[in-house]
Parts: sequence; C-alpha cells; structure tokens
Amino acid sequence: MPKVVSIGPRYKGKTELLPMEEIKWRCVTSLLSRTFGQDTIETCMEAALDLDATVRASYVDVIALD
Repeated sequence: MPKVVSIGPRYKGKTELLPMEEIKWRCVTSLLSRTFGQDTIETCMEAALDLDATVRASYVDVIALD
C-alpha cells in the first residue's frame, strides 16, 4: 500500500498511470468512510473545492479537468 499518492491533475491522462486511478479512489473512499463517515467526506470535498483556485494558481500551465 502506498504511503503517499499524488491526487492532483499533474499526471492526469498518463496511460501508464491509469491503473492507479481506481486504486486511489478506493483508498480515499475507504479511509474517509471508515474513519469519519459521510459528513466528513462531504466536508473534505467542500474544503478541496474551496482550495481549487489556490491550487490551480500554483501550476504554470492551465489545467482543464474534463
């Protein structure tokens, strides 16, 4: 099990990394639901969305998430 996983868009679409995408979602979902429950999952998603502009400003290139 990985200790650190990139969840940002930096490597989005890299064919060799696609198998890891499902694993990342499973790990995040499992961790949050097991540890905190549905309310905290929603709180984490809201916090991530609140940071969207700040995170995007950290990248040199424009990041389009389709």
